[in-house]
Parts: sequence; structure tokens; C-alpha cells
Amino acid sequence: MRLSQVQGPDLYIHSIQEAIHSHPQGRYHHRLHVVLMALRLHNAKEASAIYQEPLRTVQHWMQRFFEKGLGGLQDEMISGRPCRLSEKQKQDLKTDLLRSPRFVGYAQNNWDGKLLSHHIQKTYHISLQVRQCQYLLHSLGFTLQRPRSVPKGDPEKKAEFKKKRISS
Repeated sequence: MRLSQVQGPDLYIHSIQEAIHSHPQGRYHHRLHVVLMALRLHNAKEASAIYQEPLRTVQHWMQRFFEKGLGGLQDEMISGRPCRLSEKQKQDLKTDLLRSPRFVGYAQNNWDGKLLSHHIQKTYHISLQVRQCQYLLHSLGFTLQRPRSVPKGDPEKKAEFKKKRISS
């Protein structure tokens, strides 16, 4: 089949570009192709036009390639904001979390984000939001535990109800 006979090539082009850009290695290979084309043509502007990438982006990839080699075209790690607690504080906090909140001086039975936020503020004078504390619990290897509710009522009637349900 000839390319001139293909109807709607833009749809195919878009889906191929999506596949390249959605896969981590696809993005790396795309950068390799663009840099290779720029080197072959001795012209970043033409390569950017062929691959429909902004000229500044191609120039940036070229600079990274010349400075760091092939590794410069890999996706860079994005670290995010550093934790406000030091490693020592995290270890001390983990020790506290292994104990019941009652042992540390609180009236609750289980640790949750709100209580942990209060504890960190009181102990380390660092203010963390409840959601940040929930993430911190998870990063320290803990899970949020919810107490089960106990049904209220007469225990004899509950036992009789269970017996009737099982025998039916």
C-alpha cells in the first residue's frame, strides 16, 4: 500500500507519537533519534522541524548529550521536596509509633494522621499537615488502622440471631 492511499495519516502519526512519549524508553529513543538527526544534518533547527520539537528543546538535548553522553538523554530523576524531619527524628518517631499512643501520653488507641501531626508539632516543633503525616506513616512502613465498631445491644439476642441465620 502506498502512503498516498492512506486516509487520515494524522491519526496514525498522533497514535505513534503518543506511544513513543508514554513509554519511558520511548522518550529516550526519541531523543536519541532527534540528536542523531541534528548531528547528521549539522543543523538543530532542521531536526527540530522534522521531529516537530521546539528548537530550544533540541538544543537542550544536544547540550545534555555533549555534557553527559548518552545518559544525559535519559529522563532525569525528580526528587521532590525534602522531608522536614531529619533521619534521627524519623527513627525516634518510628520508635514512638511502635508503641501505643497511650504509652506516649495520648488518650487514643491508634495512631492516625491527626494525632501524628500533633505529636510532631509537640515533640519536634515542626508543623506538618494531616495528609503529610499519613504519607509519612506509610513511608516509615506503617498502615493506618481503623478500629472496628462493636454492635450495641443485648448479647443473648445477638447470639440467638446468629444461631437462626446459620440454621436457615
